[in-house]
Amino acid sequence: MNKYVALLALGTITEGPDKETFSQVIRGVAMNLLQLFEDPSQKVREANSWVFSRICDNHADILTEENTLQGLMH
Repeated sequence: MNKYVALLALGTITEGPDKETFSQVIRGVAMNLLQLFEDPSQKVREANSWVFSRICDNHADILTEENTLQGLMH
Protein backbone atom coordinates (compact mmCIF):
# COMPACT_ATOMS: atom_id res chain seq x y z
CA MET A 1 0.00 0.00 0.00
CA ASN A 2 2.90 2.40 0.71
CA LYS A 3 4.24 2.12 -2.85
CA TYR A 4 0.80 2.81 -4.27
CA VAL A 5 0.27 5.93 -2.14
CA ALA A 6 3.80 7.18 -2.88
CA LEU A 7 3.18 6.81 -6.61
CA LEU A 8 -0.08 8.72 -6.36
CA ALA A 9 1.70 11.54 -4.53
CA LEU A 10 4.52 11.62 -7.08
CA GLY A 11 2.14 11.66 -10.03
CA THR A 12 0.08 14.41 -8.48
CA ILE A 13 3.00 16.81 -8.11
CA THR A 14 4.59 16.32 -11.54
CA GLU A 15 3.31 19.60 -12.96
CA GLY A 16 3.71 21.79 -9.89
CA PRO A 17 7.41 22.30 -9.14
CA ASP A 18 10.02 24.04 -11.24
CA LYS A 19 10.75 21.80 -14.23
CA GLU A 20 14.52 21.72 -13.73
CA THR A 21 14.30 20.84 -10.04
CA PHE A 22 11.67 18.18 -10.58
CA SER A 23 13.58 16.75 -13.53
CA GLN A 24 16.53 16.10 -11.22
CA VAL A 25 14.24 14.21 -8.83
CA ILE A 26 12.77 12.10 -11.63
CA ARG A 27 16.20 11.33 -13.07
CA GLY A 28 17.22 10.05 -9.66
CA VAL A 29 14.29 7.66 -9.33
CA ALA A 30 13.58 6.74 -12.96
CA MET A 31 15.24 3.34 -12.77
CA ASN A 32 13.38 2.50 -9.56
CA LEU A 33 10.11 3.51 -11.21
CA LEU A 34 10.89 1.25 -14.16
CA GLN A 35 11.35 -1.67 -11.77
CA LEU A 36 7.86 -1.07 -10.36
CA PHE A 37 6.39 -2.29 -13.66
CA GLU A 38 7.37 -5.74 -12.33
CA ASP A 39 5.69 -5.27 -8.93
CA PRO A 40 3.37 -8.12 -7.91
CA SER A 41 0.59 -5.66 -7.05
CA GLN A 42 -1.64 -4.69 -9.95
CA LYS A 43 -2.54 -1.43 -8.19
CA VAL A 44 1.14 -0.47 -8.00
CA ARG A 45 1.71 -1.30 -11.68
CA GLU A 46 -1.35 0.74 -12.71
CA ALA A 47 -0.32 3.69 -10.54
CA ASN A 48 3.19 3.49 -11.97
CA SER A 49 1.79 3.61 -15.50
CA TRP A 50 -0.20 6.69 -14.53
CA VAL A 51 2.93 8.34 -13.08
CA PHE A 52 4.78 7.70 -16.35
CA SER A 53 1.90 9.24 -18.28
CA ARG A 54 2.13 12.33 -16.06
CA ILE A 55 5.90 12.45 -16.60
CA CYS A 56 5.32 12.21 -20.36
CA ASP A 57 2.90 15.11 -20.16
CA ASN A 58 5.17 17.35 -18.12
CA HIS A 59 8.77 16.11 -18.46
CA ALA A 60 9.01 14.09 -21.69
CA ASP A 61 12.66 15.04 -22.18
CA ILE A 62 13.60 12.82 -19.23
CA LEU A 63 12.15 9.75 -20.89
CA THR A 64 14.19 10.24 -24.04
CA GLU A 65 17.49 10.10 -22.18
CA GLU A 66 19.47 7.00 -23.10
CA ASN A 67 19.42 5.22 -19.71
CA THR A 68 15.72 5.76 -19.14
CA LEU A 69 14.74 4.99 -22.71
CA GLN A 70 16.66 1.69 -22.68
CA GLY A 71 14.88 0.70 -19.48
CA LEU A 72 11.50 1.51 -20.97
CA MET A 73 12.19 -0.40 -24.16
CA HIS A 74 13.33 -3.46 -22.25
